[in-house]
Amino acid sequence: WALQPVVRKSPPAVHNTRWPCNAIDRFILARLEKEGLEPAAEADRRAWFRRVSFDLLGLPPSPEALDAFVTDPSPEAHARVVDRLLASPDYGGRWGRHWLDVARYADSNGLDENLVYKNAFRYRDYVIAAFNKDKPFDRFLTEQLAGDLLPAADLNQQIENWTATGFLTLGAKMLAEDDPVKMEMDIVDEQLDTTVRAFMGLTIGCARCHNHKFDPIPQKDYYRMQAVFFPSKAEERPLATPAELARHKAEVKRIEELQKPIRQEMRAVEKPTRDKIIAKRKAELPDYMRLALATPPEKRTDGQKLNANQVEKSLENIREEDLVAEMPIPARAKRELLQAQIEDLDKQKPKLET
Repeated sequence: WALQPVVRKSPPAVHNTRWPCNAIDRFILARLEKEGLEPAAEADRRAWFRRVSFDLLGLPPSPEALDAFVTDPSPEAHARVVDRLLASPDYGGRWGRHWLDVARYADSNGLDENLVYKNAFRYRDYVIAAFNKDKPFDRFLTEQLAGDLLPAADLNQQIENWTATGFLTLGAKMLAEDDPVKMEMDIVDEQLDTTVRAFMGLTIGCARCHNHKFDPIPQKDYYRMQAVFFPSKAEERPLATPAELARHKAEVKRIEELQKPIRQEMRAVEKPTRDKIIAKRKAELPDYMRLALATPPEKRTDGQKLNANQVEKSLENIREEDLVAEMPIPARAKRELLQAQIEDLDKQKPKLET
């Protein structure tokens, strides 16, 4: 049914012409009459107010608001209640959560390492605000799929557009996948599958491997759609103006210049211990590896070049705790003092909201 063209239908004829309040009611009543059923009795004012409040806000009305409505004789009383509830910020929270379920919203990626999405709340707040602002659905859709490509009148609109694309970055991602190519393909597959489920009401994941067996989705269409998502990469963007970014960059650079001589001094303190550890590791290598390292680079055979490249990286990759454990006590104390100075300067670096 979802793939049928939309057609305009006239409201059906009904026997009970007094019950329908609008054309939609006639469709409902026609089906009830077809099944030999009658509409439920009209709710009294107190029950109606509670129902509409729970429906729109997920919360009961206050006793004061309930009493005021029950005693309000105005024919506009019902409309005023609905308008007030729709204008409540709780409306977006109540109905936005349904879209957040569709968008598989969570504060972490789940699956393997279950890393926290520290800024996921921004997308949640974007969705709630979209419902409260009655954002047109076509705009809502476009912002979530391509907000980073949309023009913006100012920084606030640009940030809103960026935030909307959280739709693509949320969700379960196998971030510990050893094969980077497979991980990239899996991420795009998850994005595409969620997009088609959310906006088209279809499942498309089957077509990654073969033509869909039930829906008219050939495998070639899957990869055509995948090509749209493949170039996109998740990234954090600072929520700042160009002037603020320039000031931030200048201040960070100033502090890093202050850290440079401290880092140089710390490397000098560490060097004797590093050299000692590297020499010990070299002595434990097989003869052919030591020979490859001792041979000048320009005279190495292809095999020696491969061996040297492999071992040089591992020789110099010394864990901090191993380095500190091997250092003499005076050198270790000096290093701790220098490290504390670097960390104190790090604390002075300005933070940018992302």
